[in-house]
Amino acid sequence: DGRQRITTNINTSFTPITTNYIYITDRKKITGLSADVTQQPTFQLEVFPAEGISAGGEWSGKARTMPGANFEYPDLSTITFLPGENNTYYRRNGIGVLLTPPNNLLKVVYQQKGSRVYMAGYNENLGVINGLVPYFGVLLPDGKKMMVDSKANNYRLPSYTNTNEPYGPNGATPIINRP
Repeated sequence: DGRQRITTNINTSFTPITTNYIYITDRKKITGLSADVTQQPTFQLEVFPAEGISAGGEWSGKARTMPGANFEYPDLSTITFLPGENNTYYRRNGIGVLLTPPNNLLKVVYQQKGSRVYMAGYNENLGVINGLVPYFGVLLPDGKKMMVDSKANNYRLPSYTNTNEPYGPNGATPIINRP
């Protein structure tokens, strides 16, 4: 059927089911299956394309309906990557974030290495200097989604300590999107 098969007996750390078969389709998709045909796949992965995908363009979290929250993951909503400059620009409520003075757009250098993106988010509540928050992103193979995380103290991502979920759904990997 065009797939390569590998027979194995491994326990994956992200599922309690043993993976007995690994299917590789078109050298792009990897699916793990258990010996029990009634079970869902134990995992499904896609390989990032060798030619790479640029992070260039505009990214944001999903729109929110909560009062006072326009987007999930507000530090990265809305962020624009300009690959030719290796800079990011930020907008809040449709208005570019300006340095005061001299009223130039705030731009911050980012770096992309394959699917990995090292960048800064921006927390407008902390001002221009203190509001820059280091983030790490991983582009997904479709090029339209990026998983994000930060270990900074002032990030705005879901946290098990925020039960009202002000920055996105708890327990879900934060993902920003581009159209």
